[in-house]
Amino acid sequence: MAALSLFARWLGPDGYAWFALASAGSAICVAVLLQPLQQSLARFLPGSDGPDLTATLARLMIMVIAAALSIAVGIELIGSGAIPRGLAIAAWALGSSQALFDFAGKYTSTQLMPGRFAAMYLVKATLVLVVGLLLSQRVDEGAIAVGIVTVSSLVTTFSIGSSVWRDVLRGRFATALLPRLRSFAIPLGATMFVGAMLQWADRFVLAGHVTAAELGVYSAAVDLTQQSLGLLGSSLYIAWFPRLVSAHEQRGAHERTTIQGNYLLLMMAVLLPAVIGFILVRTDLIVLFFGWAYVEHSSAIIPWVTLATVLGLLRTFVFDVGLYLTGRTRAQLRNVSVSAVIGVTLNLLCVPRYGIWAAVIAAVAAQSVALVLSWQSSRDVVAWRISWDQVVRILFSCGSMALMLFLIRPDGAVTLVIRIAAAATTYGAAMLIVNGAACRDWLTGRLQRHIASGAKQ
Repeated sequence: MAALSLFARWLGPDGYAWFALASAGSAICVAVLLQPLQQSLARFLPGSDGPDLTATLARLMIMVIAAALSIAVGIELIGSGAIPRGLAIAAWALGSSQALFDFAGKYTSTQLMPGRFAAMYLVKATLVLVVGLLLSQRVDEGAIAVGIVTVSSLVTTFSIGSSVWRDVLRGRFATALLPRLRSFAIPLGATMFVGAMLQWADRFVLAGHVTAAELGVYSAAVDLTQQSLGLLGSSLYIAWFPRLVSAHEQRGAHERTTIQGNYLLLMMAVLLPAVIGFILVRTDLIVLFFGWAYVEHSSAIIPWVTLATVLGLLRTFVFDVGLYLTGRTRAQLRNVSVSAVIGVTLNLLCVPRYGIWAAVIAAVAAQSVALVLSWQSSRDVVAWRISWDQVVRILFSCGSMALMLFLIRPDGAVTLVIRIAAAATTYGAAMLIVNGAACRDWLTGRLQRHIASGAKQ
C-alpha cells in the first residue's frame, strides 16, 4: 500500500492510469496463462508426487512465459497507435515476474513454511518502496514503476523463495502427470481468464470513454480497496486451504464440517470489521495514501467498490472452495462466465453515458450473480455452517468498533492512526468479552498450556 501511494503521488492521476492499465493487462495474463499452474501446485503438492510435480509445473510455467513474450511483442508491433506504447511489454513483465513470485509463495504456503512466506512479501514490499523512493525524484515515468516492481519480485523470488527452485532442479518433467493436470488446469485457466475479465475489463472500457485523470482516480480507489481487503481474504485462504484439502481427503464428515465452519467464522470475524472500518475512514485513507487530487470521486465510490470486492472475496475464497476440492472447475467456469458477460455488457452499454459510476454498479451486479451461482453449485459439497449466536457476537463487536470511530473526529494522519488503533482495540476487547469466534476460549487455552509448560520446566 505504501508503494501504491508512492506511485500514485509520483505519477499523478494521468500517469497512474497508464500504470493501472499495465497492471490490468498483467493480471489477465497471469490469470489465463499461469495461475492455473499455481493452483495445481496447491491442490496436488500435498500428495506423493513431490519434486516431480513442482518441476513439471515450473517448466510449464517458464514455457508459457516465453510464449507470452512473443505475444506481447506482436501486440506492440501490430497495435501501434491503438494502445499506449510499451503497455503490452509492461503487462508481460509485471505478469511474468509476479507469476514466478506467486509460484514460490504458493510452494512455501503449501509446504507450511509461514516464516519464509511472510519474509518473501515483506522483503518484496520493502524493496519496491525503497527503490521507488530513490528513483521517484529523478524519473517521472510509469515504465520505471513497472521496472521497480518487476525487479523486486524477481530478486525476492530467487533469494528467499529459493526452496521451490531446488525442488525444480531435483525433479524431472513427469509426462505421466500431464493428464491429471490438464483436466484440472485447463478449465480452471478458462475460469481464471473470465474472472480476470470480470475484474479488470472495466479499466479498458473506461480508458476509451473517460479522461486519463478520471481513470487514474477510479483505479486508485479500486486498488486501495482490493489490495487492502484482498490481502486479508487471500491470507486467510492461503493459511487454511491445505487444512481444507486435508480435511476433505482424510477426515470424517463431522471433522470436515467443524474445520470448514471454523474457517468461515474466522473469515467473517476478520473481514466484517475490516470492511466497516475501511468505509468509515475512507476519506482520510485516500488523502493519506494518494493525496487530495484523488478524493472527490474516490470517496463517493469506495463503499460500492468495497461491496463488490467483498462479494468477489466470498465467492473466490469461500464458496468456490467446494468446487476446487472436487475438481468441478467447469461449473466454476460456467458461473464466472455468466457474471462476466453481465459485467462486461453493462460496462459497454453504460460507461459511455455514466462514466465511472456505471463501472461501479456493473461490478456489484456481476459479483452478486457470481456469488449466488457459486453458492448454488457448491452447497452439496461444503456445508458452510456458522451459528447465529456467533454472528450476533461479531456484529456487537463491530458496532462497538464503529461507535469508537464516530466518537473520535477525523483530523489528519496522526488522528487517523489513533482512530484505527482505538477501533481495533475496542473490537478486540468486545470479542474477548462476548467470546466471539471462541477467541477467549482459544486465548485461555494458550495461557493454560504456557503456564503448564513453565511449571514442568
